[in-house]
Amino acid sequence: MSSTQGVALRHNTHSSILLQRMSDIMKQGQLFDVSLSSNGQVIRCHRLILSAFSPHLAQIISNQPTPNLVIDFHDIEFQELEAVVHFMYHGGNYSESR
Repeated sequence: MSSTQGVALRHNTHSSILLQRMSDIMKQGQLFDVSLSSNGQVIRCHRLILSAFSPHLAQIISNQPTPNLVIDFHDIEFQELEAVVHFMYHGGNYSESR
């Protein structure tokens, strides 16, 4: 007779640890797989993070499985794009005087 038991894992700071680790990975320049471009400047990012925050980007990414995907934002200033990406990775406000 076989019995199946579930395993319950819980960590009260899971979300904050995940957010901190993603921020660290970006700062260290690790595992990038997509680039965002605006006005000739580029930000390297992770498909998973972009897809989690934007259904629109998720659709673009899933339709373009190329290894070096570049998404160009024609109508967005680079500083605005940078601020959005900063929010995605850090979960807080962006300041140019960082």
